[in-house]
Amino acid sequence: MIAFRRAHPVLSKEQFYTDAEIQWFGSHGGLPNWADPKAKHFACLIHEEEQGALYLMFNAGADAADFSLPTSLPGTQWHLAVDTSREPPEDLLSAGEEPLWEDPLTYRLSPRSSAILLARRAAIK
Repeated sequence: MIAFRRAHPVLSKEQFYTDAEIQWFGSHGGLPNWADPKAKHFACLIHEEEQGALYLMFNAGADAADFSLPTSLPGTQWHLAVDTSREPPEDLLSAGEEPLWEDPLTYRLSPRSSAILLARRAAIK
């Protein structure tokens, strides 16, 4: 995780994110209901200057949750970088070896876990 954080300096900012840098989501898209004490799922999209974006998902519930994915940035596709519910070495993938996430609409996140997708430029064929 230290190497991942170093590869994505936006995660080490010392200031609060601005509205232009971060967007918050509930698991089904739209804004999370921050006032609901029973809410167990939320996500955020953090924009990076050169590398695109990171989509962080958090499931504090006892059941798996399906997260609606935001549309990836033009010319990019989502790649799986981290899923804390997976066994090593599949839980944290090495930089440049993150597999393409085939479903552009949904990510199923296991109970009490978190995952990070990153937007990467689509391979030119």
